[in-house]
Amino acid sequence: MTGVHSRVDADGKNPPPVTLIHVERGIMKDGFFKKEAKIMLWLYVMIPVIGIVAAVVIPYLARHSESPLSFEELMNRGEQYTAKGDIKKAIETYKKAVVQKSDDSRAHEALGNAYYEMMGITIRRSAANSEEWEQIKKQGQELSGLAIEEYTKVLQKNKDNWKVRYRVATELFNQKKYKEAIEEYQQTIQSKPEYATAYSMLASAYLGVGMHVLALKNIEKAHSLDHDDEYYYFDLGKAYYFIKDNDKGFEMEARLKAMKSKYYQELLDYRFSKKKEP
Repeated sequence: MTGVHSRVDADGKNPPPVTLIHVERGIMKDGFFKKEAKIMLWLYVMIPVIGIVAAVVIPYLARHSESPLSFEELMNRGEQYTAKGDIKKAIETYKKAVVQKSDDSRAHEALGNAYYEMMGITIRRSAANSEEWEQIKKQGQELSGLAIEEYTKVLQKNKDNWKVRYRVATELFNQKKYKEAIEEYQQTIQSKPEYATAYSMLASAYLGVGMHVLALKNIEKAHSLDHDDEYYYFDLGKAYYFIKDNDKGFEMEARLKAMKSKYYQELLDYRFSKKKEP
């Protein structure tokens, strides 16, 4: 056939197609296909290997050759991770944003919020024994410290960020640093004077340092803002039991029971608790 080169046997016939068996035989003995057999066997073995390597390496290179995300892209991605509940990835992403723009308080606040949320997830985990619970508490304290560290940087830029300051105050309160918590709650109220919860928490902090009159005064202030009678009676009841004014505590308890309030059982449990916290 013109223009087509084909191999022929000595008898003038075309040889059968070369298969792996032919290739192996061609290598085992000196024959017509020895050189070609080696090449074909190499291809037969290596092509699948090359395909596997390519399937792994090419995506890897593609991932690692991507242009670094911008600050805004990192912030958006962090929000997406947070919305999905993937707080670990959110933390990693916000850390990158902080590296890019360490002077932008938004990144510090977002990272602080992520640490704060991770702390909540951590301390809600169940523990099989006291040793495991101590580890959980330790992890929670570490995350709390990291959150406060980021929040402090935010407040250095914007002292009127009342949401961040309230969280700092509450973490200090949870650590029983009542004097420091009082200062932060007071500043929270300066920035957000209508925030009833801050007055309620300030009252609890005052109880912690023995300032009972100021505690009761701030409970009244909180009630004047939110008009939540059930929580008001609960808050007062706790305060009265804490300062050992049991008669007034019983009175608040009776009111909650009459209202069939969800806080009734909580106040009852508080009354019977051995160690009362403010």
